[in-house]
Amino acid sequence: MFDWSELLRFGLSHLRLSPSEFWQLTPKELSLMARPRSPQAQLGQRELQTLLEQYPDAQKASDNDI
Repeated sequence: MFDWSELLRFGLSHLRLSPSEFWQLTPKELSLMARPRSPQAQLGQRELQTLLEQYPDAQKASDNDI
């Protein structure tokens, strides 16, 4: 059984959802959002740099483009 009043308080205050956004969530989605983040889920500078190299925002100019 869910404590809806406590979940609603958490959703509105901590997650900063609107009432409409809160009520559109499934219980599974709300559960995932309410879990604390695991330390390994945080992105460090090294991981960010690797992602930026793998997925650049813009295409690099090649010699043929000049």
